[in-house]
Amino acid sequence: MDDFVIPFKGLSIGNHIFKFKIGDAFFKSFEYFENIGGKAVLDIDLLREPNMMILGFSIEGKLKLQCDRCLGFFSQGINGKNQLIVKFGDKFVEESEDVIVIPQTESRIDIRQYVFEYICLSLPFRKVHPADSKGNSGCNPEITNRIGTYSKRDADPRWDVLKDIKL
Repeated sequence: MDDFVIPFKGLSIGNHIFKFKIGDAFFKSFEYFENIGGKAVLDIDLLREPNMMILGFSIEGKLKLQCDRCLGFFSQGINGKNQLIVKFGDKFVEESEDVIVIPQTESRIDIRQYVFEYICLSLPFRKVHPADSKGNSGCNPEITNRIGTYSKRDADPRWDVLKDIKL
């Protein structure tokens, strides 16, 4: 998938703007995104310097996520900004989460994995349907009722004796 490759070798010193469209094909190419779809736009502001590049990532869009509670699908907006610093050196090295070193002989950079990670960071930790205007859960009521029925635990009568202990 060469859709997310930026050829930087011939770029002049200064700022360069790149736009990418992210769609269902991108999400299906990652195992983690098997239940995620949608569309987003990625804007990259690349600042080219003689010995390094600074890539500013800006991702905005609407994703179709699967609810953790009822397994139904809902729409979730995402909006994230991240920065990646790319230094030129002798070999590939990941110095930190946002600083990498690539060989000076490289002529392009594949940002696909970074886009994946930045989208993951912009997703909510707990993916559930948003509440309606009255504050009620947007989850499928049939499923949530069924979950409530099966998740009730009967008290173990052996422990009832402990309730009578006076401390």
